[in-house]
Amino acid sequence: MTRNVLPRALAVSVLVAAVLGLSSCQQEVSNEASPGHVYGNGFKDLSPVICRVGDHEITQQDLDMRYKELPQRLQSKFTGKNWERRFLHFMADEIVMYDEAMRRELNQDPVVQQQIITMYRQMMIDAFKVLEVYSDLQPNETEINQYYDQFMHNYVAEGALRLRHIECLDRASAEEAYDALHGTGLDAQFPYVVAKYSRNIKTAADGGDLGWVNEGGLVRYVQDGKELSQKVWGWELGIHEPVQIGGRWHVIELLQRRNPRQMSVSEVRGQIINDIMPTLQQAVLEERLAEVRSASTIEYLGDYAPGNGRSAEELFQYGVMVNNPEKQIDLFDLIIEDFPDSEYAAKSLFMQANVQLDNWGDVRRARYCLRMLVKEHPDSELRDQAEYMLENMTKMDFTAPKSIEELQKLEK
Repeated sequence: MTRNVLPRALAVSVLVAAVLGLSSCQQEVSNEASPGHVYGNGFKDLSPVICRVGDHEITQQDLDMRYKELPQRLQSKFTGKNWERRFLHFMADEIVMYDEAMRRELNQDPVVQQQIITMYRQMMIDAFKVLEVYSDLQPNETEINQYYDQFMHNYVAEGALRLRHIECLDRASAEEAYDALHGTGLDAQFPYVVAKYSRNIKTAADGGDLGWVNEGGLVRYVQDGKELSQKVWGWELGIHEPVQIGGRWHVIELLQRRNPRQMSVSEVRGQIINDIMPTLQQAVLEERLAEVRSASTIEYLGDYAPGNGRSAEELFQYGVMVNNPEKQIDLFDLIIEDFPDSEYAAKSLFMQANVQLDNWGDVRRARYCLRMLVKEHPDSELRDQAEYMLENMTKMDFTAPKSIEELQKLEK
């Protein structure tokens, strides 16, 4: 007898969910979580015990917390009468599998260990962001109003039409329905005609009402609804003659029209906040990261050391002397990246601009380097020369420095 075996990566990812309790042993909480804790948060639980599986106890709080952990698609499986009882059985099975995995020491598998470490690391990073960096972070009213003024074109309520229809299989039936709507008495009322002629059961149940639709938008329960909304967009209000859309015939009445309008800042305040938050969070995270980075000791070694182990001065002297423009650009880039606060970062930007001009006539790249020099190194002795080059590099008689000696003369 053969059996299907999950691919290793998938099997491990399933198993990790069962052994995640291992990560909690690294947390210092009130009653020290351990590998034996399958559920809970490591803090004292006073809720009643509702199940025992071997040496494990499941409490009411465990059940509530575990249910909240489930993805939405799995939560939907535990609904209706006695769902908690069925879910408790599900949890008991989880513990049985957990115990078996621990008995087989699967927690010692290197792949499992790596995934536990990975998930724990990411959990702690996310906790730092959410609980420390983003806590209580909200844009102020000035930021909200400024964002609205800049992007108000994104906050326009689309125009919409409110429709109802009678859907028929052929033109003759549609024309009969159209004629019936122009009769008198009860027989001419739209709901009555819909009930008699429409072959769309779902919309007929609502009296043919299609609700509000946008131009080119989908229409609920209507095949080729997008084509329908496009076709009727320019029509006047009222009942219109039968029209073929896709393979069906429709008698359509336009009931109301809403024109596009600019929404006010108060109407879209929540949406603006959602739009602002990613940029706001990134800015705050970068600021906080700079703080914790400066308080930490970070040392890159070997080939990963700044400048690949050479000083900014050594790299710069080599970059000036080497007879290869691509190599020069790479060396100056290394200085700019690894020694951004060094005096040689400004010199490297200056020399990069000259290399770009002398070897490829690339004014655009040269301008970029010089502008970065002026922006990032305003106190550099080369700032005046950079500004001079920005103003004059397109003139016929302009010449850029050709050597370190010329560069040194410019600095004086």
